[in-house]
Amino acid sequence: RDYKVTGVQTCALPILVLGGFIQGVRVEGERFAGGPFDWLTPYTLLVACGLVAGYGLLGAAWLVSKTENELQGDACTWAKGLSGAAAFFLAAVSAYTLVQHPRVAERWGWEGFQLTDPGQFVSLLAIPALGAFGLFVVQLAVRKGWRSGPFLGAVLVFLSGYLGLRSEEHTSELQSP
Repeated sequence: RDYKVTGVQTCALPILVLGGFIQGVRVEGERFAGGPFDWLTPYTLLVACGLVAGYGLLGAAWLVSKTENELQGDACTWAKGLSGAAAFFLAAVSAYTLVQHPRVAERWGWEGFQLTDPGQFVSLLAIPALGAFGLFVVQLAVRKGWRSGPFLGAVLVFLSGYLGLRSEEHTSELQSP
């Protein structure tokens, strides 16, 4: 049982730091101006939990495609639960990003809590739709017993997350002012 805790720690700790980079690093002049725990925020915790759930989903889906009998049945159960967790955290991180980073919200057609550019929003709607479709594929494939389907769905979820980051141009858009 200790391997589960160690695996989550091994996955989550570097992701917390990554979340810190995504939310922005304080720099004054050309020097780091933050504190030792700037990387530990609600945002980075959401990112870490989401990626742990996502990586768990990828692993469970891979096991569905490569195993049989009892282990495959367990992997199907894990894939179902982890797809729900991944969906929750993907939605939470997306919403939090829009609230905390006005430039990203503007890129998606939002200002404050108001949709100001429906055309811009609709043009990017395919990205979260791809993630939702991937989650649907995972659930359907598990129910129907399609061996490769859950992994394909999990890959689509990660692809939507990557495309979401690209659409936000996160290296310049998410920098703290």
